[in-house]
Amino acid sequence: MSNEDIPVVIFCGGEGTRMRGGTLTKKELVEIGGRPIIWHVMRIFSAHGFNRFVLPLGYEAGQLRRYFLDYEAMTRDFTIRLGSPSHEQDVGEDPLPNPLPKGEGTPIPRPLGGARGGAEVGEGADPLLGGEGTGKIAFRGPEQHPEWEVSLVDTGLKTDKAGRIARVAEYLTADRFFVTYGDGVGDVDIRDLLAFHRAHGKLVTITAIQPKHYQYGTMDADEDGRVGQYVQYPELPYWINAGFMLFERATLDWLRDGDTQALETGVLQELIAAGQVMMYRHHGFWQSMDTLKDANDLERLWQQGAPWKIWQ
Repeated sequence: MSNEDIPVVIFCGGEGTRMRGGTLTKKELVEIGGRPIIWHVMRIFSAHGFNRFVLPLGYEAGQLRRYFLDYEAMTRDFTIRLGSPSHEQDVGEDPLPNPLPKGEGTPIPRPLGGARGGAEVGEGADPLLGGEGTGKIAFRGPEQHPEWEVSLVDTGLKTDKAGRIARVAEYLTADRFFVTYGDGVGDVDIRDLLAFHRAHGKLVTITAIQPKHYQYGTMDADEDGRVGQYVQYPELPYWINAGFMLFERATLDWLRDGDTQALETGVLQELIAAGQVMMYRHHGFWQSMDTLKDANDLERLWQQGAPWKIWQ
């Protein structure tokens, strides 16, 4: 099985409570540089050749479903047939000529396109013909990324993260699968991560980053409260979970406690106790988007030449 067959599970079912006060848009769909943050996550994996995505849906699932149903129509040029009669007609006498060069276009039999586009157009075929009724679409111009396979799966409104992975198990058909968060971006070398994971032979690898600075000032004081040291934004000695995790398929056997099973405080703790978790140290850029301030910071970085933009 090739690397490209490894699916990527992207968590996007939570409520995003820290973001909700600033926008009605679901957190994973908040735009950075005119594209949702989850799109940036997908582009990172796609740049390394991983184009199968599984999205376990929960809170505000409809927003994500609508985004991907409308994806082609909202990101590409297209020609659409409107007002066509619903009865049979002789396509040879159709009054609407093909506006596209021979063989160009992606026909979609419904008004809305999916993230994978549609069937191939045969040479000489009219992408607007071959079917009845209104709503025939031919998308024009080059696609902006390789073909993506995106599976959107209802995993429950309140299901915890490990439970969401268990609910999408039937989509995880490869020997291993990635798991990451829909609101964290970085210039992680995913192929190097995969090589590291294969080499150590454990069940789980977690990408970790070392925050450069703590967001508050820290103080040391004696028992009487006299401050002996104050450091603004100190560097931290800790490594934190940055997502971009890799699981062997055998870890699905550990997901046995239903929808309430937690990932970080549940199954990962059990796997750590069993000596089955390794840390991949990432020394480059990484940033999560938990608040509106984080979104503004990422937008500013995008305008300055986003360090996580590893695609062309």
